[in-house]
Amino acid sequence: MTEYSDIPQVNMLHAECEKVDAALKMIDDQTGTMTAFTIGPLPLPPGMIPTVMQMAVQILLPNPAQQSTMTEIRAQLVTYQQSLLDQLTQLGVTSPPSRAA
Repeated sequence: MTEYSDIPQVNMLHAECEKVDAALKMIDDQTGTMTAFTIGPLPLPPGMIPTVMQMAVQILLPNPAQQSTMTEIRAQLVTYQQSLLDQLTQLGVTSPPSRAA
C-alpha cells in the first residue's frame, strides 16, 4: 500500500515514465530524433567536497542524430523506464504506467 508521504514521489516517477514513454514512441514511430543533449559532471561520492565547480554543458545539434545513436538512446530509455517502474513497485503502486517497449 502506498503511504501518503510517498504521493509526491509517486507523482514525479509517474510523470517521468510518461515523458520516457513519449520519447520512446517518437523514436519507434521515427517521428523524433535527438536535437540536444547535456553532459554533466559525475555525482561525487558521499562526503566528498568538490574542488572545482563543473557546470553541465548542453549541446544543440544542427542535424538529426545517426540511427545508431538513436538505437543506443532507445536502449538507455528502456533501462531507465524499467528503473522508474521498479521504484513505483517498491512504493506499492499497483497500476504503474504502461511501457512503450
